[in-house]
Amino acid sequence: MVFNAPGANVNAVKELVLAGLFLGSRGIKLGIDHVTTLHDVYDAGELHKTLETQKKFCR
Repeated sequence: MVFNAPGANVNAVKELVLAGLFLGSRGIKLGIDHVTTLHDVYDAGELHKTLETQKKFCR
């Protein structure tokens, strides 16, 4: 924890901590990693179908 940080540094640390907590609690990193593995799907309909069936793995 940062207790004696002057000025805007306190706000920056607060925002970074909150962003890290939100990313960790919502599984956003897992979702991003999963979507980057789908680079070989070019058809929008197929991509939508694949994402809907695999959505449960990113929770």
